Amino acid sequence: MERENFYSLLLFSLGVQLLAIFFSYNFLAAKVEVPSYQPFGNVTVTQAGLNAAALVLPAVVMTLVLIVLLKIFGFKLFTYLLSVLPLFIAIIANPLFVYTTVNNYLPFMAGPIALLSTALLAVAIFYSTIKNIRWLSSASTFLISAEVGALFALMLQPPTLFLVPLAFAFYDIYAVFAGPLKIFISELTKSRFPRARKITVKKIKQSINLGVFAANIGGFTIGTGDLIFYSLVTAAAFVMKGVVAAVATMAAVNVGVALTFFILIKYKKVLPGLPLPIFLGVATLVIFKYF
Repeated sequence: MERENFYSLLLFSLGVQLLAIFFSYNFLAAKVEVPSYQPFGNVTVTQAGLNAAALVLPAVVMTLVLIVLLKIFGFKLFTYLLSVLPLFIAIIANPLFVYTTVNNYLPFMAGPIALLSTALLAVAIFYSTIKNIRWLSSASTFLISAEVGALFALMLQPPTLFLVPLAFAFYDIYAVFAGPLKIFISELTKSRFPRARKITVKKIKQSINLGVFAANIGGFTIGTGDLIFYSLVTAAAFVMKGVVAAVATMAAVNVGVALTFFILIKYKKVLPGLPLPIFLGVATLVIFKYF
């Protein structure tokens, strides 16, 4: 059963990365200009580090805000909040990617399909989160992760491209073991099971209903942020160096996913999903870029 769960998780991860590559390919084919993300410049490592910090900081603040809201308003209102926040991503990213992709093949249908897909995605996000329909929220996560990953792959250039995922990987280690995410999971579990004296691993998994902020695959929960950065690194390899680099980077990332999975199975604890896949993926990117 655990082996089947691993295959399901790996196929899901691969699918998100392949879709991100497909979106990136269509942007390049359409010659759509995407603004480069480099608010502090992108010449020195220091500038790239500041660019990365400018992305990590909002993630830290958002997690802290969610903890406060969960403590003050409880789980029910928190669930509604989780269903609303991703709508902004869907409304911005989905029309952009669907329109550009469809326009390369069926120009006369690009507008209607982009509008219809965005409306359906918005309904799926809200309904699946409120009703806790895991398969539907996971399907929404699949699409959103690929779109956001592809967007970052198009916006980031070395050295910022290397430091952004690495910064989030290091933050993921801190957040899971000692920082905001550990507190968040604890508060979420207490909110769902306020009278429980002993919280089992099974109950913890049941309590973590994060809507499209996490996908439940084969009984395992993988964060949308993890999927975004897996697809970012893989799609960036395609944008930077083409198919061979993308395949090699995808292999490296998913070796990291596999190693993380087997460590999780062995120790039965919540683990950060970014470090191993991102370290291996970024190392592969650097090799293709400079060697």
